[in-house]
Amino acid sequence: VRVWVYDPAQPKVAGVNPQALFDPVAVSAGFTGFFAHYVIDDIVYSSVDGADTTMVFDPAQPVGGQNPRVLFDFQTYGAADLGSSIVFTATDAAHGNELIWYDPAMAVGANNPTWLEMVAGAGSSDVQEVTALGGKVFFRAFLPATGSELFSFDPAVAVSATNPGVVY
Repeated sequence: VRVWVYDPAQPKVAGVNPQALFDPVAVSAGFTGFFAHYVIDDIVYSSVDGADTTMVFDPAQPVGGQNPRVLFDFQTYGAADLGSSIVFTATDAAHGNELIWYDPAMAVGANNPTWLEMVAGAGSSDVQEVTALGGKVFFRAFLPATGSELFSFDPAVAVSATNPGVVY
């Protein structure tokens, strides 16, 4: 498995376009899988390697040292790019499979990313089919009381009991 870059505006030239950027196996011990997203000039990917981390790679910087580097200590899957922030599907032992909201302009910390839990605690709402449309994020989630529902999240509105919420 390798991360490649291809510029469709340039001619195809072997070893130049497309070009292998790096081999995740070389930078993540035990690497066995890859879920990649292009997010605001970086490549964010999950390393399914026993540690189950989310890595970030900056293609404008040389490979090595802190490039790529660990972004989160949990896996991320589907992503929706909102321009200045990103919403991912994520899984960890404390939250189950839920939605997270991440602002790359802010340091990773207690509130970044923000877990947007439809099922509190280790339970899981099994978030799937995440997509951005009109500045909002739409996704499918499962609630024990009602089953699978269409939800939306509006990052311009404060996180609350109704944001994210079921779309009626």
